[in-house]
Amino acid sequence: MNTRKRCFVDTSALVALADRSDQYHKEAAAYAARTRGSVHFVTTDYVLDETATRLRSSIGHTATVKFLRAIFDSPSFTVVTVEPEVWRQAWMLFEKYEDQPLSFTDCVTVAVMRGLSMETVFAFDRVFRRLGLSVVPEAAS
Repeated sequence: MNTRKRCFVDTSALVALADRSDQYHKEAAAYAARTRGSVHFVTTDYVLDETATRLRSSIGHTATVKFLRAIFDSPSFTVVTVEPEVWRQAWMLFEKYEDQPLSFTDCVTVAVMRGLSMETVFAFDRVFRRLGLSVVPEAAS
């Protein structure tokens, strides 16, 4: 991986980037433009699964494939494949946080971020802030 600052990318940010009708699209696009070249983005196969599923219904199959292909081909993105040990850590988080509205994919994200010593997530999901992570863009709540 490269030496630029690393930032995890959540489904909510990817959907906002791809779907111009998303309530956070302008904010996501502005953040992506502002950080172009200075941030290396990390995501997981689980996030991309969730993103593909959501985008297919909102922007269609062709646009979804084009968007995800751009991520796969971008030197600014690393896609982490979730290994069994990370899955187990995510499951423990899922069991532990009964009081938080965490999806299993959110738990995978937290487990991967912890494993990579990452603290910043590009997201529009409040739950990450409640778990002590730094959420960008700053106005994201």
